Formats: sequence, C-alpha cells, structure tokens
Amino acid sequence: MTADTAQPPLAEIEPARSGLSWMWLVPLAAIAFAGWLGWQAWGARGATVTIQMTNGHGLVPGSAVRFRGIDVGVTENVELLTNEEGVVATVRLAAHATSIARVGSRFWVVRPRVGWDGIGGLDTLIGRRYLAVLPGSGAPQRHFIALEQAPLGDSLAPGLDITLLANRRDGLAAGSPLRFRGVRIGTVITVGMSSDAARVTVAARIRHEYAALIREETHFWTASGLRFDAGFTGVTLDIETLESLVLGGISLAVPPNAGAAVTPGHRFVLHERAEDEWLDWAPPLSLGSSLLPAGVAAPAPQRAVLDWSEGRFITTEESRSGWVIATSAGWLAPRDLLVPPDKADDGSATLDIAGERLDLAAALVDIPDSGLALRPATIPQRAWVVGNWRAPDAPEDCAIVGDAAFEPLALSPGRFVDGWHLEPALSLSRELHGAPVVARADGAWIGVLIIDRDGAASVAPLPGTLGEILAGA
Repeated sequence: MTADTAQPPLAEIEPARSGLSWMWLVPLAAIAFAGWLGWQAWGARGATVTIQMTNGHGLVPGSAVRFRGIDVGVTENVELLTNEEGVVATVRLAAHATSIARVGSRFWVVRPRVGWDGIGGLDTLIGRRYLAVLPGSGAPQRHFIALEQAPLGDSLAPGLDITLLANRRDGLAAGSPLRFRGVRIGTVITVGMSSDAARVTVAARIRHEYAALIREETHFWTASGLRFDAGFTGVTLDIETLESLVLGGISLAVPPNAGAAVTPGHRFVLHERAEDEWLDWAPPLSLGSSLLPAGVAAPAPQRAVLDWSEGRFITTEESRSGWVIATSAGWLAPRDLLVPPDKADDGSATLDIAGERLDLAAALVDIPDSGLALRPATIPQRAWVVGNWRAPDAPEDCAIVGDAAFEPLALSPGRFVDGWHLEPALSLSRELHGAPVVARADGAWIGVLIIDRDGAASVAPLPGTLGEILAGA
C-alpha cells in the first residue's frame, strides 16, 4: 500500500447531552393539566352531609336542596336507618353553598301544607318534593336532624322567648297567636307538659318590635275567640277571629305600673279568663321597629309637599315632597323642602305638612354645614323627644325610618362611601328624601337622608350644636 492510498473516514463520537429532552415536557404538562382539572372537579363537588328524618315524605335521589328559592345542593341517596326507625338522606351541597352546613342549620322536607298560619309548598303538588334549608351560624357540621315541618315564621325572627304556665291546654297548639288589643304580636312555638305533670307549659315568642309590652306585671289569658252571653235581652255570640276559634289563642294586657322588662325565659301564669279592669289598661309604653332596640321611640316624621309655579311667559306648576321631622322648636328637614327655589314666582309657593299649610314668610333657621333647616312652628302633641339624638362621629349601623306604614330600611357602614355618601348601587326612592336616620345600637336619631334630583343619596349627620339651635329657635 502506497502513501497515496486514501484513508477511510474516521467517525467522530460526541458525548450525549445532559438533561431531559423538550419532548418530555408535553406529557408532563398533560399530566399536570389533568391533575388540575381533577382538583377543580373535586373542589366543585362541594361538601357531603347526612340528614336524618322520621319520614322521607317522598324524597328521592335527585331531589333538590333549596335556599331562598335557588338550588344549593342535590340529594344523592335516601335509605332506611339500620334500626328501621327513620330515614337518612345523603346530600351533596354545591361548592358555593358549603358554608350552609353549620351548627344551627335546619333542614326540612317541603310538601303541600295548608294551615291557619299560612299556605306553603304548593309547588310540590306537581313537582318533586325537596329539602329546604335555613343556614345556621356555628362551626361546620356534617350530620343534621331534620325538622318534621317547616318552622313557624315567628320562630325564625328575632324576639323575646317566654314561658306560660296553664292548668289546661284549652286548644292551644304550635302556631296559636298571641295578641295585644287584637294585633298579633307573637306566636306559640310549643305546647307540652311540665316535668312534674302539674301544669301545661306553653313556649311562646314575642316579636322583637313588641317586646317592650312584656313586663313583670303583664297579664296573659287564653282567648278562644268565642264569647257567648245569654240574658233577658237575648243571646249574644261573638267570634273574635276564625283563627282563634280553631287554633286557640292568647291575649295579654299591660297595667300602668307594669314593672321592669323581663329577660328571656321569664315565666308567667296563663289565666283562664281576663278580669274586666285588664281590658281598660293603657300602658304608656313605646314600641319600636325590629331593626331598632326594643322600646325605642323613633322619630315620627310627617309628609311635606312644597308647591310653586315658575316661568314668565309659560307658567309651569312644580312640586317637591319628602319627610319633615317634628321637634319642640318646629319642623326640621332638608332646606329644599322648606324653601322654594329662587326661580319660583313671587308669592306662588305653598308648604303643606301633615295637611296643614305653613306660613313661608316666617324666619327660617339654617343648620350650618348640613343642608338642613328648621322652620319654627308650634306643633302640639307631635314633637318628638328632642333629647333622644346625638351627633355621630362616623357612619354606623343605622336604619331609615318613616311613619307607621313605612317598613324601616337598614343601612350598614359598608353602604357608605366618601364619608356620608351612599353607594350608587343602593337605589332609593326620591320619596325618602328627608327621612330620619336612626342608630340601631341605641335608637338615637343621628341624621337625615338627603336624595338629590339625580338620585344620589347621602346622610346629613346631626351637628353637635343642634341642641343650642333648637333651644334658640
């Protein structure tokens, strides 16, 4: 072999690169994505709870669980208990409703019901039975005992619980009304026997707004709703209400010297009939709203209407209305309810409050830095207790109040933005302009609701100098 003979090519060997190939990232990402989807699906399943009941009342797998009219879960299984003395339903709550499963939550099967306390469950005449729930506020819980029937309305509302002791039942049952001067103020929750079988025990709840009527000397008696009198002039049959005739009922009377307010659980004797003098008692007590402390005397505003005409060539009739508040010195309200605008024709404005026309020529007292004003007037037997007010430091839990026909509206501190302005999402009627705002903590009058022509709402807090202004008016 000569030197010119060609040499075969030599292979070059390179070391393998360290690390994973990018091709491995695809299956790893797929596994991670599948795991994430599984985790999301597992989280969306919500909590599983068991509900024990005496009777299933037609509940089946697939029956809904509802709160405030929307589905918050579904029944997965319904079966007998091992001792065959009841039924247990397994329910899966929606992920957004897991917080419903708490100590104090109450479940019951909704079914058609017709009673003297109302009609309910009519939607189950055609559709499926379902479970209704009323959430509690305690720690998380996973096992519940269902109610035999829907809870009574008054048993769900805040109120004062008392116990009445009677010699006999006299037709009383859960749902029987408690009335004061014919107005229903509470409900019988349960009727049973005392532990020594000596008395019938009646548990009742008085609505919060009427709790001030329950004093140490308050008298209770059974009222069947039927009165029968026979005499020389004939026979008189008086039926108070059909409800009382069927369910029985309890009436109460409060003497002038009623004593102190009672605490929850206080025991009273339930008399068989009322003495004649009880019906003539007229206690000087103040009743308040369920949004306010018991016994609070809230301001009693009156409707005001300010009319005027305007226009030089084409005259138009304008009007503005709202609430004004009676004080010992006169009517207090937003200034635009007490004074006609500058463009009003001279002498055309009139102001009517509670059916009476006021003299607009009288001097007006402006309340500085508030947008409020005071129109001096003599208001016999209408003036509110001026001492029950205070100047607030900052927005707090409060309520907008009106006359007796107006249901108070709650305002939480979270509704206020930029001081005393109310959030735009809170849509309030212009008719509420001038309504008093009362603190829920102590029932004190703390401000006046202001609603401008664009619908923006705010609260004018009462200034600390209001007392001096009222005294000097």
